Amino acid sequence: LLAAGIYPAEVSIQCQAIVFAGADSTAVKLATILFHLVRNPQWGQRVREELLSVSGGSDNNTDTNAAVVVDQQALPVLRAVIKEGLRLGMANPTRMTRVVPEQGLRVGQVWVPPGTIVGVAPYVVHHDPTVFVDPFSFRPERWLPEGEEKGLKTPLMDRSLLMFGVGARACIGKNLAMQQLLESVKAVVESQVLEGARTVQE
Repeated sequence: LLAAGIYPAEVSIQCQAIVFAGADSTAVKLATILFHLVRNPQWGQRVREELLSVSGGSDNNTDTNAAVVVDQQALPVLRAVIKEGLRLGMANPTRMTRVVPEQGLRVGQVWVPPGTIVGVAPYVVHHDPTVFVDPFSFRPERWLPEGEEKGLKTPLMDRSLLMFGVGARACIGKNLAMQQLLESVKAVVESQVLEGARTVQE
């Protein structure tokens, strides 16, 4: 960055952002997920039952079986818990700015002229009640087939999940972060270390 002529102060800010994005944000999301698993132990139990069913009912997996257990497609309940924790976790408070293209942009009844800088904070979208029913509650079932029966599933949910950004400027480490969360939540649930735990605040 310095060689490209970027001011040292800006280089420092960019480096801090990269460290934050690569470490703190994943830790905040993991803490959020574990917080909600403590507050909603029935979901920890459901994840554990799912893990046991995939591993053949044994807590002592061989390395080969462990690779099967963390297959994202085989674990819909674990993935639902993680997605819901990612939705509620606020590790990325930025407003993800973009520049309106030369043809302009219409948002509902509002015309936004070309060149205008616009943005949306994930917090606003993730708590929009028209997209996420009961938006401030931890409801992993919204990501499962049962969510439709309970009236929690809406058509815009998946495309409105912005925890890693969207498009060409989405987080470059999102696959790594997801794998870290899958492995970590799986290990915590399997260890049963949260049994009897309680949160220190609401």
